[in-house]
Amino acid sequence: MALVAFALVLGACAEVPTAPAAAAPSSGPSRLLVPAAGGYAQMDAGEYHTCAVSAAGALACWGDNSHRQSNVPAAARSGVAQVSAGDYHTCAVSTAGAVTCWGNSFYGQTAVPAAAQSGIAQVSAGFSHTCAVSTAGALTCWGDSRSGETTVPEGSKTGIAQVSAGNHHTCAVSTAGAVTCWGNDEYFRATVPASSRSGMAQVSAGSFHTCAVSAAGAVTCWGYNGNGQTAVPAAAQSDTAQVSAGWAHTCAVSTAGALTCWGYNNASQMAVPAAAQSGIAQVSAGGRHTCARSAAGAVTCWGRGDEGQTTVPPPPMRVLPTATFGAPTKPVVAGQAFTLTLTDAQVPGYPAATAFTYAFDCGTGTYGTASPTASLSCPTTAAGARTVRGKVIDQDGDAAEYTASVTVTAIAQTITVTSPLPTSAVVTSTFTLAATGGASGQPVVFATLTAAACATTGTHGATLTLTAAGPCQVQVTQAGTAAYAPAAPVTLTLSVLSAAQATSALRALVAAGSLSPDLGNSLTTKLDDAVTALAAGKAKAACGALADFAKQVRAQRGKAIPPATADAWLADVAIIRTAAGC
Repeated sequence: MALVAFALVLGACAEVPTAPAAAAPSSGPSRLLVPAAGGYAQMDAGEYHTCAVSAAGALACWGDNSHRQSNVPAAARSGVAQVSAGDYHTCAVSTAGAVTCWGNSFYGQTAVPAAAQSGIAQVSAGFSHTCAVSTAGALTCWGDSRSGETTVPEGSKTGIAQVSAGNHHTCAVSTAGAVTCWGNDEYFRATVPASSRSGMAQVSAGSFHTCAVSAAGAVTCWGYNGNGQTAVPAAAQSDTAQVSAGWAHTCAVSTAGALTCWGYNNASQMAVPAAAQSGIAQVSAGGRHTCARSAAGAVTCWGRGDEGQTTVPPPPMRVLPTATFGAPTKPVVAGQAFTLTLTDAQVPGYPAATAFTYAFDCGTGTYGTASPTASLSCPTTAAGARTVRGKVIDQDGDAAEYTASVTVTAIAQTITVTSPLPTSAVVTSTFTLAATGGASGQPVVFATLTAAACATTGTHGATLTLTAAGPCQVQVTQAGTAAYAPAAPVTLTLSVLSAAQATSALRALVAAGSLSPDLGNSLTTKLDDAVTALAAGKAKAACGALADFAKQVRAQRGKAIPPATADAWLADVAIIRTAAGC
């Protein structure tokens, strides 16, 4: 593949900004890294130093550190997506799209502007200026502008796919494949030839020359050619995936992974070693050294190595912190808070690491702000299972995440009926139903289960009307909410009696009422007459017999019949008369 974002280079060594000598690095906790197996995902060769990003996103720089360009700051030690090594400064893009620069900043080349502090896809560090392309294709440049290298032309401010900052000049490829260069045009290094003005895939600005690869894989170079650095050999005139222009030499990788270099060779920077002659995915031409990365992630450097720029260290691997994550193992009732904790934080093998921060997610899917507090109280408002997380972060920003599942159960609700029904009642009778429930605020609802015998009407079905003889069942329910479980239903039952059945039931009560024989026979006879008339459909006769019964009971109330008994019989016969249509 064409490594558009990775072919970034580097200016000449002919000019060194007169900045004060860098002070020795300040003391502090060392980077929590150990060498580990695995490859590099991207690298870049600067003037006298080299940088590379491991597959895990850890950044390593080596070689000249006279301006602390190889002294990677904490913000760029992990989570890095791409790095660019300039002459005496270095810049990196994080996986979150933020640019960090360090090293020589005499011209402000490491002072990252707001436009490059987020949403960046690629950065390029040149001789004394820097440029970056956003994910939306917007181009921003800063630093030295004595030759206009940071003054982006109007047509190149947007729609950019890749940028390369060179030695006082800058070149960019648009998303449409057009190459534009600006800044110092000595030796015509910023004058793009007609053959490279369209259909291009990648550009590389060197010190005094520039090279580009077309979408068809052909390399074109222009600018200074005193060492043959723009004389593209036949091997790079087709099937090229990427090109890199250095100080006075150029290298290119073919689509098959073969490496070709041409130009100045005073430090054997063109003498490709056996390890880099095949299987190459990326090349970077520096000042007087060259580095290549294989498809397997192995980086090999050659040429001038006086400053250690060709001595490739093993890829760094982050040593992640560890902690014990605490979360409830038993269900939590909705409405009650639970606590998440991270204890025993440490970095294995680094007992001096003590600057930890912690972040927690109570199950919302979003972490709260990290802080030194190693616990968090989580409120609950709804039942259900939730995935909670805890993250411990060490002094270098490396983090380890832990997850657990917490079950939140609903609050139980219970229905209590406060208006119980009789075991039986006469048809046409009505009752007002009442019950209390749980604290969810949901209403208690009454609903008939036997519509042929009884009906529930009114607010929440609280009015029960008996409509026909037979069994009547009413179900009492209360719905749940996110925090409250539905109450267990309660069923109310009673028998609905016809007028005849109710009269027979009243006769049985009278017969068992310990009355004198004469009075008992007289009353039961009247009730028998009413039952017979009701059975025959003679409502008028039934109503007369019932009226006679009531008249005699009233006459004997407090005499032969106790008042309470008489009142109960009179209430029953009144209901029966209503049911009979009297």
